[in-house]
Amino acid sequence: MLFDHIDVTRPNVVPARTTARWMLATQTFSVSAGKSELSHTGTAPSATAAMALPLGRNLEDTLVFCLVPQNRAVFAHDLPIWERNADSLASLKSGVERAIGGIADRYTWRTRSIRLRSDEVGNVSALAFASGVENASKDGLDPMLAYRVDKDNGRLPIQFKERGLWRDFDSLLPDDARLAPGVIEHAAALTRFARERFPGSVMVLGQANNKAKIEYWRMERFTLPQALLGDRAIRSEIRQLLADAEKSQTALKQGCGSYARDLLSRGEREPKGRDIDPEPLHPGARPRRNSPRLAENRADVLARRLGAARRQRLDRRRLGDPGAGSGRRCDRQAAARPEQRNPEIRTPPQPAGRNSMSGLIAWLEQLNETDSKARAVLRRSLAFDPGQHIPAFPYVEPFLKGEQEGWRRDAHYLVAALWAAHWREGHAGAAASLARACATHQIKSGSASTERRFINVLDADREQLPHRLRQMTALLSEEPIDFERLLSDLLAWHRDDKRTQNAWARDFYRTLNPASQTQPDTATETAE
Repeated sequence: MLFDHIDVTRPNVVPARTTARWMLATQTFSVSAGKSELSHTGTAPSATAAMALPLGRNLEDTLVFCLVPQNRAVFAHDLPIWERNADSLASLKSGVERAIGGIADRYTWRTRSIRLRSDEVGNVSALAFASGVENASKDGLDPMLAYRVDKDNGRLPIQFKERGLWRDFDSLLPDDARLAPGVIEHAAALTRFARERFPGSVMVLGQANNKAKIEYWRMERFTLPQALLGDRAIRSEIRQLLADAEKSQTALKQGCGSYARDLLSRGEREPKGRDIDPEPLHPGARPRRNSPRLAENRADVLARRLGAARRQRLDRRRLGDPGAGSGRRCDRQAAARPEQRNPEIRTPPQPAGRNSMSGLIAWLEQLNETDSKARAVLRRSLAFDPGQHIPAFPYVEPFLKGEQEGWRRDAHYLVAALWAAHWREGHAGAAASLARACATHQIKSGSASTERRFINVLDADREQLPHRLRQMTALLSEEPIDFERLLSDLLAWHRDDKRTQNAWARDFYRTLNPASQTQPDTATETAE
């Protein structure tokens, strides 16, 4: 309704019901403009934020999800604009301002003073605009908005930007920080015991402005994961996945830039937009130098040359030329010797014995100082079953002493991938065991869900453990973890006496309750 522009040179009358809808939309989405005849009023409370609307299976459910409860004292004085006393002309001229009284007051806020002119049957034929009421509670929370924390300005609403809102999708999901839209929190609470009524998707809509000019308006729709009902910490995992996607996009963009520089301009200059933007080419027209069409032709020529060289090598082999080797065999040999393919990859030290510490993490840390490619490859291996991502072989296989399968092999690949995903520049503090890191996170965050997730890890079997450890390490992104000890613990995961699980449980609960560490360990004393 806000964007239905009418030809003002051909005015028409509209019924009162249509005028009421237009007025509500205008009051909700008006942005700050110049001073009117009365005074200057700023932007409507939520005019430039991304507003979330959880969509139920029918209109009733959608409306119920949006009826976020309020404090009774607030609710008693929360009136829409048509139930409030009208502001006098004198107060409007003086620049009246007040705090928002509640949700109904917020969504019918008098951003502008509007005067209607009606005909004899009640239809509206003309209107006049002036300034309205200034919002004095800038830090008030809107239940339809998601928020982020700014170090200088505190809590700020999520807004639409030139990039897609999916990059900030985690901001729509509830967690213990209470930054997600209140309507989604409310929907999750209402459907906790009626999962079939959980909103299948959420609509996000709003506009972006440059002062008084509307740059664009947008509406996007996302599927809501039903896992929110049982696992609020899923937001942390999705945030990590989005961060990985951002890094991949940055690497891909840099790679495309390098390709354009080396192929289109032969390294003589950095590529420009015209080098890679598609352009129409009329029949018979000659492509300009460095155009995409010309680049495509160069690629074809290169492919033909490579094909001709391969055919010549095969012909020489048929004739018995000993100097014509197999290109594929050479590639396999290079893959088996990563230090020849990349001088930065140094051959790792071999473990002294089968039961000794492998030194895998120490070697990866040392390698990461000069080559971050290893970390990127290992991080991507989390998308595969342990030991199934072939590019990760050069970094883990030297530590396995030729083992083809088994839990020992899976554990090495799993821990190497978890280390790569968890690694952060400048992690402060000494590395702790996974159990102690979980307890520390629970103490800092005050979230009881950490304990539940930790117990799920203890109860995991071989199939479940990689996924649950990935979730846990994503949750502990700010906690330094001793991955060498994690590898040692996982190698004993399937012992009948559950030695690792018992040790983790003791470590976790003793960190939560330091006083318990002064009590004698009766189980140990009995065993002795």
